[in-house]
Formats: sequence, structure tokens, C-alpha cells
Amino acid sequence: MGKSVSFRFDGGALSYLGIRLTATLLTLLTLGLAAPWGIVLFQRWDQNGRSRTPTSRGSRMSNRLSDELLDAPRAAVPPGSVITTLAEGRPNKVVDIGREGVRVSTEKSESSGSGPQLVDAEMLEVAWQQLQATGSLSAAELQATGGLNVKRSSAVCALLARLPGVTVASTRPIRLSWQVR
Repeated sequence: MGKSVSFRFDGGALSYLGIRLTATLLTLLTLGLAAPWGIVLFQRWDQNGRSRTPTSRGSRMSNRLSDELLDAPRAAVPPGSVITTLAEGRPNKVVDIGREGVRVSTEKSESSGSGPQLVDAEMLEVAWQQLQATGSLSAAELQATGGLNVKRSSAVCALLARLPGVTVASTRPIRLSWQVR
């Protein structure tokens, strides 16, 4: 099948209940007007209080690439390589691959003079582990704020598509599949 995946809850039950109860009561008492505030309140707790991220090691994600995800892109797309986004075919030049992530230069970043942009290590790790855990991954899953909430999903998918064992199942919508080798 695949690697086993564990989920880790780093928050406290009382803080969760307190935030949920507060947000729910305020939403009900204000007839829904405070719902956005309640959502933001819970999301802040969610980001600071616990991790819902799947991991194959049972630990919290770090902002550094694992050895596996550092070595695989270096072999598949060394600096200087150009990868294209899967849906639009836009070029992304790989400038550097380091522990903090992958730096890519795009037509947009070059024309604006902002320089190479970082595809953060955590974004790549979250996407890679989700792909390994489930065998498939879509750009929509990456972008969903209630889901993985990964930014730069086009670059993440384009990078992952170049790794051994990963195939592009569909470009519209973008869906990757992975099989253990």
C-alpha cells in the first residue's frame, strides 16, 4: 500500500472547547454578524495551538526540507533547469534548492524585478507527504484553506511532478498520482 500516516494533536481540549464555544455563542447572539470574527478566532487558535498536518514521522512540520525532499529535486531538476506549470505551461527556472525550499524565477518575478521567489520547504513537505499518504494530490487540495492551505501550488505541483514515482494524472484540474517504487 504506502507509508503509514499518523496525525498529531498538539492543542488542549479545554482551549479548543473555549474557542469553539465563544465563537459559536457570539455568532448565535449576533445572528451571524460575528461569524467572520469567530472563524478568524478559531483559525488563529488552529495555527498556534495544534498541527493537523499528516506526517510519516509523527512529528510537526519544520521549515526545512527533509533529506529525501532535498535530494530528489536536486537530482530531477538541478539549478538552471526550467520546469513548466502543469495547467498553463508557464516557465519556472529553478535557481536554487536548499533546506529552506526551492527558489524559482518566473516571467512575472523577472519583469517586476523582484528576483527569484521561494517555494517554502513546509509547502513542499506538506504536499509531498500528502501525496505519499494518499497516492494522489490535486491543486485544489493544496489551495483549500480548510485543507492543506499551500501557497504557490502551481510551482509545488510542477516540482513534485518531476520526482521519481510521480505522474501527472490530469492537468485540468491538476492532479498528481504517486506509486511506491
